[in-house]
Amino acid sequence: MQISFKQVAKFVWNYLRKEPLWLAGVIFLLVLQSIAEIIMPNLLGWLADFLAENINDPQAAIGGITNILILMGIVGISFWTINKGKNIYWDWWWLPMMKKSMQDALYKVQRFSTNWHVNSFAGATVRKITRGLWAMNSFADQFLFGFVPLTFLIIGMIGIMFWRWQLLGIAISAGIVIYAFVSILLTVKIIAPRGRSAAKADTKVGAALADTITCNSTVKNFGREKTEDDIFELVAEKWKRATWKVWLAHNSVDILQAIVMTGFKFGLLIPAIWLWVEGVASVGEVIFVFASYNLISSHLRGIGERIRETQKATNDMEDFVEFSLMPFCVADRKNAKSLKARKGAIEFKNTTFCYPNQSK
Repeated sequence: MQISFKQVAKFVWNYLRKEPLWLAGVIFLLVLQSIAEIIMPNLLGWLADFLAENINDPQAAIGGITNILILMGIVGISFWTINKGKNIYWDWWWLPMMKKSMQDALYKVQRFSTNWHVNSFAGATVRKITRGLWAMNSFADQFLFGFVPLTFLIIGMIGIMFWRWQLLGIAISAGIVIYAFVSILLTVKIIAPRGRSAAKADTKVGAALADTITCNSTVKNFGREKTEDDIFELVAEKWKRATWKVWLAHNSVDILQAIVMTGFKFGLLIPAIWLWVEGVASVGEVIFVFASYNLISSHLRGIGERIRETQKATNDMEDFVEFSLMPFCVADRKNAKSLKARKGAIEFKNTTFCYPNQSK
């Protein structure tokens, strides 16, 4: 079964939507956090203008400078208080949801048919559940704490830029759209397929280790330690190659994103300097643009990493989500009653057995 990004997102959303008030509280705190971030570049611009206006009488500027610095301190402390408070509030409610998802996975797996369990490595199944649990946490974290506040920040900064200078509003909008498009395209086309292969290789490593160690007594009885070593060497080699490809893809994409970010930088800063040369923008307003670029670029650089981490989490959750979508091989009828066996017998007669991938 091929699991899509939409199915993974829906799986996570099904847990989040069970606590709408809690989720609304988290989003409200994210809005406050974004407002605090947007205020800081404005304060830096005001400080620069205040210094420039009082360059001939520094002593007269001490009072105003002190007030601005106090505001910067209040905004900074408020930002980190909101940020960490939001994390605590999130963790308190999110952990029970993670626990529930883990229990749901076990509930489903335990009720799959014996045939399914016979043909599935126990070690691989365990690895799929544990890896999927933490991938679910990563997926929710990247989306809610990465993309949501970034959206609020971008909307706020674009609005301010258009309100002050339409030219810079267009420049910042174009830069953000181009960078986001390139990041998503590179992730989907280059990183996603390699990430999926790496996840499968990781599952096979976990399965091989778990089954070898679990059956160690049998291995010893037949003196097959060397054989198990050779088998695991092949599995580990495939894992190494798959992991190398995905790491190489990550670093290559980082270089391409840095090139796009450099173009975005000059596309925003050169018009700001030109406005200053023409007397349209003050020194403080140019500093505001520089500070805004630093703020946005730090988040945009992070968006590339967050897109990749979200894609990785999606790959790691595929089996976890697949368990939830798989029907029971032998399902109970509606309102079925528990079996009460008073007598009976089991007889094996002319019985043969083989795995699906074997001929005998």
